[in-house]
Amino acid sequence: MPAPFDLVMFVGSLHHVENLNAMLGKVRDVLTPDGKLLYNEYVGPCYISFPDDRVALINRALRSVPAEFKISPDAQWSNPTLEQIQQTDPSESVRSALIPQFLRLYFDVEWERGFGGGLLHPLFQLLNKDRLAVLDAGAKAVISMLIGLEELLEEQGLLPSDFVLGVAGQKVRDAG
Repeated sequence: MPAPFDLVMFVGSLHHVENLNAMLGKVRDVLTPDGKLLYNEYVGPCYISFPDDRVALINRALRSVPAEFKISPDAQWSNPTLEQIQQTDPSESVRSALIPQFLRLYFDVEWERGFGGGLLHPLFQLLNKDRLAVLDAGAKAVISMLIGLEELLEEQGLLPSDFVLGVAGQKVRDAG
């Protein structure tokens, strides 16, 4: 068995793990009693395949963006097909939506904070990055509008945060 660790970190990697039981069980086993697990992870829908209402929201937001700021004037989000997933990266977000539950199964989550992405993560893939990089008044307005929209939707409970940052420790076990 490996030597115990005081700190284990996942930074954008746990969402590629198919067997969360095995991975988090191993981390629990090698973490010292006072050790910490730090994580910065995508926890949105598996395979970045959004429910229909979220797809509609993403596309509605995209329609409000002037054509010059999109990768194409008619750009829109569509979920990847299983064939596309298998061809590009079958591990991408394979069990991402289950990460929060599995973390709580194996650890005591001491602190966790969502930091968005429910709208912006898919949307920015459809934006013209070169045009936005100019950072003129138009680009700044588009960026501010989209960030503000995501923040408002999250604050109203209409959009989940797809990314979390957190700290967890070993589960406290009863002495009985």
